[in-house]
Order: sequence, then structure tokens, then C-alpha cells
Amino acid sequence: MSDDLIPQVADTFKLMGDPSRLAILMLCLHGPVPVGEIALKLSLSPSLVSHHLRLLKGARLVRADRLGMFSVGKRGGSAEQDRGHCKKMGRPR
Repeated sequence: MSDDLIPQVADTFKLMGDPSRLAILMLCLHGPVPVGEIALKLSLSPSLVSHHLRLLKGARLVRADRLGMFSVGKRGGSAEQDRGHCKKMGRPR
């Protein structure tokens, strides 16, 4: 791992240190999920879920589609490309 990548990885781990964000990410692993469904399943307010999703999107851990559904993966890539990207980053999929 290059030295300039270390701070980015450390920031990602800090972001994932919040249990709510980790739970949101785990829900999004199974496919696109709307904010309202995430809020219901995790007993969180929709505004708090939106806040967490904004942070996760900023870190490029989730993506949003035109219908407001959130999922894990690389923007514009296929599921196969997403799995390949995760393997390259050392993350199991």
C-alpha cells in the first residue's frame, strides 16, 4: 500500500467506526434500498439516515441512483466490475 493511500484508508475506518453507518452499509450490500426502508429497519430518523448516507457517498462507499435508492459499489459499473474493484482494494465482497 502506498504511503499516500494510508490517510484515505484511515479516514474510511474512522467513518465505519459508527455503528449506524456500518449497519447502513451492510443493508446496502444486498442491493438498492430507499432511505425510508433503511430508517425503518434500523429505527433511525430519515434525516439521520440521509446524513449518514451523505458521508458514505462522500467516501464513495455507497452510490445513489435516480430513484433515490442506495447501494454499494462503483458508480456506473456493473456488479461484476464492483466485485473486481472491491477485490483490488482488498475488501471481500
